[in-house]
Amino acid sequence: MRHRKFATLAIILSLVFWMTDSFIHRFVYSEEAFELIPLDFNELWMRALVVALIVSFGLVADDLTTKIDVARRDTHKIFGITVRYAEYELNNLAYLLELAFPESDRTHDLDHECRKNLEQSIKVNKDQIDGLISLTGLIEDSVKPR
Repeated sequence: MRHRKFATLAIILSLVFWMTDSFIHRFVYSEEAFELIPLDFNELWMRALVVALIVSFGLVADDLTTKIDVARRDTHKIFGITVRYAEYELNNLAYLLELAFPESDRTHDLDHECRKNLEQSIKVNKDQIDGLISLTGLIEDSVKPR
């Protein structure tokens, strides 16, 4: 069962409102008796309306909070999947680039400049993987669902 903190707070606030209104009628308006449940139908109706509005607001706030939490968890899952996919693709690219070296050595297809560019591409790719791994920890901590 979910904890409905705003609804609980709204019920407590409604009870405080009801009691305060009863005290105000007794001591400020100098009514003859303290009426927890007022005999005047108009007064009873107005208090009930205010209580219903406060409790409704608490229920709506709880519902919206739950939706925000679900969206936050979904965002965290999507972030994790995206990072894992990017890491997979970068690792796959690094593997393919590294496969090119033995093949180029065997066939002598690459000249010195192409080989240098390939080495640079592998280095950049590894740096991107390292950056992604270090960035993942920082961002996951800030995106973590509560």
